[in-house]
Amino acid sequence: MSRGVGAWSAILVGGGARLAAAGIGLAGTTLAARALGPAEWGIWLLLFAGFGWCQHLAEWGLRSAALVEGGRLGQACQGLVRDVLRARVVPLVLSGVLLIGGAVVWRPDLAGAALCLTAALAIIALNLDWVALVRGSALPASLGLMVRPALFLAAIALLPAPLAIGDLALATLIGWAGAALAGAAEWRRAATPVPKRVRLPTRELLEAGTPFFLVTAANQVALSADLIAVAWMLGTEAAGAFGLAMTIAQTATLGAQAAAQWWLARGAAMAPARARRILLDALLLGGTVAAALAILGPGLLLRLFGAQWSAAADLLPPAALYVAVVHVTAVRAALVAAGGGAKRVALVQIVSQAVGWPLQLWAAARLGLESVVLLRGLVELLRLVLLASSGDFRIRFQSRSGIAKMPLKS
Repeated sequence: MSRGVGAWSAILVGGGARLAAAGIGLAGTTLAARALGPAEWGIWLLLFAGFGWCQHLAEWGLRSAALVEGGRLGQACQGLVRDVLRARVVPLVLSGVLLIGGAVVWRPDLAGAALCLTAALAIIALNLDWVALVRGSALPASLGLMVRPALFLAAIALLPAPLAIGDLALATLIGWAGAALAGAAEWRRAATPVPKRVRLPTRELLEAGTPFFLVTAANQVALSADLIAVAWMLGTEAAGAFGLAMTIAQTATLGAQAAAQWWLARGAAMAPARARRILLDALLLGGTVAAALAILGPGLLLRLFGAQWSAAADLLPPAALYVAVVHVTAVRAALVAAGGGAKRVALVQIVSQAVGWPLQLWAAARLGLESVVLLRGLVELLRLVLLASSGDFRIRFQSRSGIAKMPLKS
C-alpha cells in the first residue's frame, strides 16, 4: 500500500470514527436534556463548559507535543510515555483545584459532580490513544473516540430515574474511563525504551506543549466569541439559529480534525513537494464536504429539526467557505507544528481571532447573521495566508528551540 493510500485510509478511519462518535453523542445529549429539563440542563452546560476549559488546562498541549516528538523519534517508546505522564501532573492538579473550587464557590451542591469530573480529567491524562497515531495505526485511536459517547449513552439509559446533574457527571467519568481502557493496550504496543535515550524534563515538555495549549484555548474562544457577539447584537433567538448552524458546520470538519492529528505525528522532515500534494488532497476533501453542506444541508436540517429552524438552514451555504478552508488550514498548521513551528501556529491563531472578533461584532450589528458566518470563513482564510508564509516544510530540529532540539545520545 502506498503512503498516500495509507494516509487516506487512516484519515477516513479517524474521520468516520469522529462522525460516529458525534452521532452517538447527539443521542446521549438528547436523552439527558429531555430528562433534566431546561433549567437543570442549563446548569449542567455551565458546569460542563468549566470542565472543558479545565480539560484544555490539564492537557496543556502535551498530547500534541507527544505526537510531534514521537514522529521525530519514529516511535512512541515507553520512555516518552512516562515523560509525558509525568509532565501532566502539575497542570492536572491545577485544573482539578480550579474545577472543584469554582463549583463550590458557585454552587456548593455541585461539589460531588465536580469531583466526578475532576476524576475524569485524571482518566483523560492516562489515555494513550496518541501512541497508536505515532505507530501509524488509526483504528485503536478511533476506537476510544466511539467508546466514550457509547458508554455515556449507556450510563444515561441505565441510571435510575430521575436523572440529576451528578448522574451526568458520573456518566462522563464512565465514558472517559472506557476510552482510557481502550487505549491502555497501547502501553504494551509501545516500543521498549531506546538505549541511552535522553529523558525529556517536565519543564521542556510543558514549554513544548504551551503553543498547542494556546491554539486550543484560542479555538475555544473562537467557538464562543462569535456566538456571544450574535447574542449581544441580535438576541438569543438569532444566537440559537447561529449556534445550531455552526455546530453542524463543525461536524462537517471532522475529517479535517482527523487529518491534522495524523499529519502532526507524521509531518517531520517532509519534502515541500509532498506537502503540497497533501494540501491539495485536503482542499479536494474540504471542497467536496463544503459543497455537500451547501447543497444538501439546508433540506436535511429542516427535515431533522423542523420548519422553525429555517434561519439556521439559511446559514449553511455561507458556512461552506469555512468548512472548505479549515480542511486546508488544519493540515497546514499540523505540518508547520510538526516542523518545529508550533509557536508560529499559536501566534497565527491568536492574531486571526483578534482581528476576527471585532469584525464579527460589527457584522452582527450592521449586516446580519449571514455576514457573521461568512466572516468566520474569511478569518480562516486569513489564517491560511499567514500560515502559508511560514516557509518550507523541511525540518531542522537541531537548529530550532523547544523539545525537538534534544537529540538521542549516540
